[in-house]
Amino acid sequence: MKKVFFLLTTISAFVFACKTTKNATQAKTSPNMAPIAWKVLKAGNMGNAETAKNVLIKSDAEWQKEWAETNRRFDPAPPALEVDFDKNWVIGCHIGTRSNGGYSVGIKDVKTANGEITVSITENAPGKGCMNSEVITHPFVYITVPHFSEKKVNYSLEKVVKDCN
Repeated sequence: MKKVFFLLTTISAFVFACKTTKNATQAKTSPNMAPIAWKVLKAGNMGNAETAKNVLIKSDAEWQKEWAETNRRFDPAPPALEVDFDKNWVIGCHIGTRSNGGYSVGIKDVKTANGEITVSITENAPGKGCMNSEVITHPFVYITVPHFSEKKVNYSLEKVVKDCN
């Protein structure tokens, strides 16, 4: 019981002590960009992409293949999450292999302007003083977006380092 209390106290102190600093600049955005509604479908750190990749998935067949690849380390693999491809598409962002459990990836926003979509991705990384699990991870995030007519999708990556001292 004392070990559990100590662990919870340590984790709480760690979480509340973290500070955020930005290590990279975000891609320039036009002031006339319009936001696009999106929803997180699934995020995690045990994907399977060893290098960074972004995907636009427009069909259930593509989604089944992508989901199977993302979850190939699991036996049995979880079933693919339901997506209504008559109305939505899936955008997936993987940041590749990372050296510990302190990394994650998220979507900041999705916007449109001048016939293009811009997906702003945030990679969160551990900074000074952070305690992390010593395990190789492959962070990813999948979101759903309504169908769009834009022909080009741009991805911008912002790296954010969270110091914990």
